[in-house]
Amino acid sequence: MKVTDEYAGLGPKLPDIEDARETINTVARTLNDVLNSDKGLQVGKRVRISGESKILATITVPAVSGAVPPEIHIELDKPLPRVNLAGWLKGDITGVKITETAVHVLIDGLPDVEIKVIS
Repeated sequence: MKVTDEYAGLGPKLPDIEDARETINTVARTLNDVLNSDKGLQVGKRVRISGESKILATITVPAVSGAVPPEIHIELDKPLPRVNLAGWLKGDITGVKITETAVHVLIDGLPDVEIKVIS
């Protein structure tokens, strides 16, 4: 359904998001390089990540209680983005687990990667 002027303002009211523009731009540009570039995303000197024009994913947040911070689990479905290490070691990215302290990239055929969250 297209929102027209007749219905403008009738939807839910959500708060503005602050201090996220740079992160959103970084994520969007990175995904653009992985999905839409002929060469993929170059990471360092020896790693390249490439994929098809789309990523199919299931996103879950396992239930937690108390002071335990929630995690985000992203399970990817085919076509899977491909990691090419040094031109001859290859693996598929099968998912990502995000916590407040790290992002874990799950790779089939290669060791998983942990990216620490500094701030």
